[in-house]
Amino acid sequence: MSCPGICTMNITSDEGTHNLLDVSDTIYTAFDILINCFLAQALAWFGFLGNILNICVLSQQGMRDTTNLLLLYLAVSDLIFSILTIAYRIQNIVFYVDRHLSVTILSYYYEIFDNIKYTALFSGTYLITMLSVERMFAVCFPFQVSRIVTRFRIKICAFIITFIIFVIQLPLYGLTYLDLYIVDNATEMRRYVTNFTLNNYDFLKNFYLSTFVNVYSMVIPIVIVMVCSIMTITTIKMSFKNTRKLSTNSQLKRTKEIRSVKLSLVLSTSLISLVLVPSGCIETVLITNRPSVHLSEKAYRLLFSSDQILYIMNSSCNFILYVLTSQKFTKTLTKMFVLKK
Repeated sequence: MSCPGICTMNITSDEGTHNLLDVSDTIYTAFDILINCFLAQALAWFGFLGNILNICVLSQQGMRDTTNLLLLYLAVSDLIFSILTIAYRIQNIVFYVDRHLSVTILSYYYEIFDNIKYTALFSGTYLITMLSVERMFAVCFPFQVSRIVTRFRIKICAFIITFIIFVIQLPLYGLTYLDLYIVDNATEMRRYVTNFTLNNYDFLKNFYLSTFVNVYSMVIPIVIVMVCSIMTITTIKMSFKNTRKLSTNSQLKRTKEIRSVKLSLVLSTSLISLVLVPSGCIETVLITNRPSVHLSEKAYRLLFSSDQILYIMNSSCNFILYVLTSQKFTKTLTKMFVLKK
């Protein structure tokens, strides 16, 4: 997790410092407009509309099993993330019209909404992790899963995880404060770090942001998802040997279960390979940036924007995955929006 209010404190370098990945103003402006003004907004709006459709479909009467309950909660967290992303990216567009207003919008956003956005993001990560665990129980313990995994327990677990993630990020609310700043005869609202932040900067940067936050937001979900995926795939391969002995109805039921498992595997695998691992590598580079071998300010900001695009894509593409991998989801969606003759 990157915290711009802290991680960007030492972006600029002194004379003589070697800047890596430096880019010209023209290239930086072009990429900034492309990534932050167009691509991020398009993905966020697609996620906004897609997750509304996900909620509508997953709330239907025939979609209320434990798996779809997790997907429903995931759609809600992704919807919140998409809405706050749209709000955040507005200041990127405003920046090229009124820079002072852009700074004010950004300051208020970081002070009020940024931690809520990351709570929604990391809650979604753990909901996908819970989905992997739930599917692992369904495959490895098919006769006990209905007693172990219930809708009530999933609701309790989802609430506890979201609450813990929010509490862990509470200290970030006290790291900065807002105050007026006058520049070029214009007044804007800026964020300033508190004395506590200045006095404990090494701890906040090297432990809280780099180690502690990344462990709970990336390492733990990756380990859990990988273990559950290995157990699930192994059990499925072993079960294929016995499917021929089952009746036709049992074979059909088993086939549907395997399709559901494949959906969870697709979600968890995409989360790890396309989001957590690349974003973890990028954020490690950003947080451990050293003054002696330094990223330029523009290169730093472009890497940070690329990292955010990965998270936005993760929250925006689930609707496509559901349509491509779940026949039940597609049929329910069709029944909702296509008039019967």
